[in-house]
Amino acid sequence: MDFQFSKEEIEPIIREVIIRFLIPKFRELGMPASGQWEQEVEARANEIWGMDYTEYLVDGRPPNTNDDPDAIRRWAVWAGSTFIKDWAEAKGVNIPPIAIAYKIARDGTDWYPEGSDLLDVLSEPEVIDFINEELGKIIIERVKKQFEGAFV
Repeated sequence: MDFQFSKEEIEPIIREVIIRFLIPKFRELGMPASGQWEQEVEARANEIWGMDYTEYLVDGRPPNTNDDPDAIRRWAVWAGSTFIKDWAEAKGVNIPPIAIAYKIARDGTDWYPEGSDLLDVLSEPEVIDFINEELGKIIIERVKKQFEGAFV
């Protein structure tokens, strides 16, 4: 019996893991802002793919490596007028986005250096049990098909 699973078999299971477990954990941690991360996270075969900034959701963002005041200012002005502005608007934060960017450039984000447990949810027993049950259903169907009509 072949226990390899095709993309068509595994991807719906991973998609359901995202919906049932990962996105609720993301919300529980208070991470949602624009909704873009939730809309873009996806199953690709047996992997979960997310936005580039997922790394910062998991590990936090460290302070800028170049602490030159001019480098920090340039980054803060750029970040504060682009993605941090979008984040602040989505969160309803009434602090100037460039001020938020300066703080991040100097100190890192609140999740840094401890990180979050966003991805830890994927190794919780409830998630593993769910995946095993779904894979088990696929194997049962295969066995049924293999022996269909064999015992007439």
